[in-house]
Amino acid sequence: MNKKQKSKVFKFRKIRLSKKSQAYNILEYYLVRIPFILVLVALFVYMASSIESNALKSHDVRKEIIQNRIFYSPNSITYFDEDSGRIYPHIIDMERFNEIQLDQAFFTKENKVLTGKIDLTNIDLNITNTSYINRDQYERWKHYTKFSQFDNFIEKKVVLILHEGIIYRGAIKLNFVIPNE
Repeated sequence: MNKKQKSKVFKFRKIRLSKKSQAYNILEYYLVRIPFILVLVALFVYMASSIESNALKSHDVRKEIIQNRIFYSPNSITYFDEDSGRIYPHIIDMERFNEIQLDQAFFTKENKVLTGKIDLTNIDLNITNTSYINRDQYERWKHYTKFSQFDNFIEKKVVLILHEGIIYRGAIKLNFVIPNE
């Protein structure tokens, strides 16, 4: 083999494309990249909006405030010792477990944004008592919880029940319906 033949074998020739084939290669190159970039931008926008909407939701905070109002307020259904002025959280006084007491504790006469149903079950006697917060609104709103305008909070807790000086074991189920902001 002479030098000329060797150089032909191992030397890569530069391929020159015509203008039509260059346009086709550029188009083929961008047909892959443009949809990929669009998908990435759409994913970024979706993630940013979901993070923002989750950051603005105050549902868990409202749920905690309502529970604290029920269990730690002297105007609520928990046992309140008038002599010492002390509240006994998670001890439910059956004399105070009524709708009037709950409506007073949550000021629902002027404020129509909170409704709830509270089921108190006496485990020892197998008796369930039910009381409502803002009963009329609850009956209307309980069917709307499947829509995004209303939230439904259900919480179950173990409590003690004070009834006529005797303490029983019990469970309380809090079911609240609150409109979204």
